[in-house]
Amino acid sequence: MTAAAGYNVINTGGSHVGTDLTGLFGATVYAATVTIDLVNVIPVSALGSANLTYTTLLATINAAIFGFGVAALVGGNIRITSDTTGLSSTVTIVDAGLDPLFFSLTGFVGFIPVPGTATVVTYLYNVGQTVFVVTPPSVLGFNNVSGVQQGVVKIVDINVSLPTPALPKITYTIQYCVAVNGSTVVSESQVFGDIDSALAEYKTEIDAVC
Repeated sequence: MTAAAGYNVINTGGSHVGTDLTGLFGATVYAATVTIDLVNVIPVSALGSANLTYTTLLATINAAIFGFGVAALVGGNIRITSDTTGLSSTVTIVDAGLDPLFFSLTGFVGFIPVPGTATVVTYLYNVGQTVFVVTPPSVLGFNNVSGVQQGVVKIVDINVSLPTPALPKITYTIQYCVAVNGSTVVSESQVFGDIDSALAEYKTEIDAVC
């Protein structure tokens, strides 16, 4: 699953288009505070008018939150979406003062905040699972030793971290050359696109040693 941006839906019934009137009438300044990504606290205000449409209101909101998020009509409701992704990608809204901006919209129901999500890395192998079987090169003489014709490679431990959203860093410890001559445990930490790439590269070293 890839990372997603957090957003907040101002639920007004889900049926509006840009030309609809907002219901923010009169020469009144309607206000709210929009906080994006937990730290960007942005005051948003709009001057009421008998002809104030959703298109005009969205332009006002977008001018205020530019560089941090974007507002649009999605499914007939205003949705304010963060420009970032990940767990800290959030949009919270507090209507302010005697003339709250969003609460005063015609048909206002409530807010629906949805936090962002982080990239989830998946891999095919579990700890203790046999990954592949190594046949030792005959030049090392192992083929003449009973029980050492093959070494079973198993994953002892895998830890995944994300130095960047797109490229996981896989720290893996694998056990190889499990045979009568004992075993060797090696731990390495490198950046690979997935666990399969990590093991494929390391298999070359295992083939050379076993």
